[in-house]
Amino acid sequence: MRTFLERGTRGRDGDAGVLQRRINGLLLVATPVAFGVSLLNLNAERRSAIGGLVLTAVLVVLAPLSWRASDRGLRVVGHMAIGAAVVTMGVLTYFEDPAIRTIPFFMALAILAASHILGWRAALGWTVVSSILVAVVYAGDVAGAAAPYGTTETVITGLRRVIFLWGIFGLGAVARALADKRIEEVAQQKAVIESQAAQLERANQAKSVFLANMSHEIRTPMNGVLGMAELLLDSDLEPEQEEYARTIQSSGRTLLTILDDVLDVSKLEAGKLSVEAVPFDVVEVVEDVAALFARKAAAAMLELVVDIDPTVAGPAVGDPTRLSQVLANLVGNALKFTPTGRVVLAARPLGGARLELSVTDTGIGIDAAHIERLFAPFEQADGSTTRRFGGTGLGLTISHQLVELMGGELGVESVEGEGARFSFSLALVPPGGLDDPAPVFGRHTACVRMSDAVARDTVAAQLAAWGMDLVDESAAGEADVVVTDSELPPGTQASVRVVRPGPHATAEIENPATAVVQPVRRRALERAVAAALATELPDAPSAEVAVDEAPSPSGIAGMRVLVVEDNPVNRRLACRYLERLGVESVTAEDGVQALAALDAARLDAAGFDAVLMDCQMPVLDGYGATRELRRREADTGSPRAVVVALTANTSAGDRRACLDAGMDDHLEKPYTQQQLAEILARWRPQAHV
Repeated sequence: MRTFLERGTRGRDGDAGVLQRRINGLLLVATPVAFGVSLLNLNAERRSAIGGLVLTAVLVVLAPLSWRASDRGLRVVGHMAIGAAVVTMGVLTYFEDPAIRTIPFFMALAILAASHILGWRAALGWTVVSSILVAVVYAGDVAGAAAPYGTTETVITGLRRVIFLWGIFGLGAVARALADKRIEEVAQQKAVIESQAAQLERANQAKSVFLANMSHEIRTPMNGVLGMAELLLDSDLEPEQEEYARTIQSSGRTLLTILDDVLDVSKLEAGKLSVEAVPFDVVEVVEDVAALFARKAAAAMLELVVDIDPTVAGPAVGDPTRLSQVLANLVGNALKFTPTGRVVLAARPLGGARLELSVTDTGIGIDAAHIERLFAPFEQADGSTTRRFGGTGLGLTISHQLVELMGGELGVESVEGEGARFSFSLALVPPGGLDDPAPVFGRHTACVRMSDAVARDTVAAQLAAWGMDLVDESAAGEADVVVTDSELPPGTQASVRVVRPGPHATAEIENPATAVVQPVRRRALERAVAAALATELPDAPSAEVAVDEAPSPSGIAGMRVLVVEDNPVNRRLACRYLERLGVESVTAEDGVQALAALDAARLDAAGFDAVLMDCQMPVLDGYGATRELRRREADTGSPRAVVVALTANTSAGDRRACLDAGMDDHLEKPYTQQQLAEILARWRPQAHV
């Protein structure tokens, strides 16, 4: 019996959870059916009704047992339920009433269906038992001449009913075989899909590792290329030689941009690129992006206009880095595809907490047939555009997905030959909303004379928002201040000059404090107007340089720095940078040499003010060297040395790895002399300040 019970349910139906649900369902359906049949036969044939009630009672007893039974106990419960039905079927076949005698053959269908729940072997066994029971009953009928239609017909009827049982079993077996085949096919398909998914995941991981390694391998030599080009440009060169050096530098930066785009696409595909929500000044971010392209626009004789609604001010909440990346991609594309005219970078409130940011150009535009695939990777408007203008076609793909990550949707409107407008809206404004600007220049009049109509309207709107009354150009001589990018009109009392960007942008201006560089920054315009009117601003900071180049950090001359770098070109470049900054340098080629140099410096009391530590080196890398340095410092009680990582890896995880290893800061390759000076200034000892 034990073997029968176990073998009868062998297979995937032996799972206890599946089996329990099936047996519970069987009992749930069979119990009310048996009870209902009993009630229907209560008046016609009481003995039949009593048999049905007995079966109902058995099922009711078995039901709670099935909820608590173990795997083997479930099989026992199932077999007991089916056995009780078979016995009842046998009892009902004894009655002479033809209506009652047909009930067992309706029950046979339910018995065989129920037995298939336990497995096809169980169905086979119970079919055999039922057939024998029917045969025995009709053999008794023949022997006792109980058959109402005679012996021969009784035997034939019995055989027909036995064949009927086996026919039902056959149908059940076929149905189960088909179901098992389908289940097996689904299981195989699932296994194939899971295997393919695992392969894709491994391939994706391998791709990510490959791209990260390629990024490092490309950035390391590019640090030497761009750095040496920078040093070369600072030397005495002939005009033609200077042009060659600038071409090298520009090409290297373009290569790095392409590399960053490919890495971003890989991160987006892997779902590893995230955005943050931090407070930032949206006006400053938009103006900084425009400043990056100011010289490029001026060189191409294009107007680059920043058009920010005067009510857009104060803090915003979002990801300024990713927002800058999107805007830079859009502005860069607009300048690339605009041979003449202007590019306008705008920010407008949409109500509530949302701002619309857009980039509009007067360039070649986009054919409507190509707009739908514009955001697909490696796509541009058409093949000829790719050949004419270059680029990978990744910028818009990255921008589109970044905007979606930030909760917006990047859209485009364009007419071929008339330009394009890319726009998106983001929830950046805090709950307090936007405020109208304060009337800092109330009771003053102004006249705006600028060659570009959009730039003129933008400046005029900002001056009006500050409370100034605008006058027509014909009355420019009567205005308190004139903002112009051309010659001053006769009788001008005070003026603000708008000049094109460049290293000597304001050199020829009589009063540099009243000059602003295109594209016009809001804060710079406010200071220039205040200077022209000789008006003190309530919160005006100290005067700033009007040109677009930051002054070099001071106070680092005299520092002593250990440069740990295995690449000879990059080692030489770092030392040359430090020499030009007035910083003494000592070199090491790996982590072991670096630790030895630090130990020697500690013994002779010379010491180092900072350590520039390359991360990937032979013998002992920067991570291991820093961890060992921190251990030695803890053991000896030595002062903590400042360690700055020099890394060609740019991900957040790589930066975290540097900090986890005990480094204090990091500097990404390729870096400039200015960036190196800034990071040393951040960690300079107080004695050098």
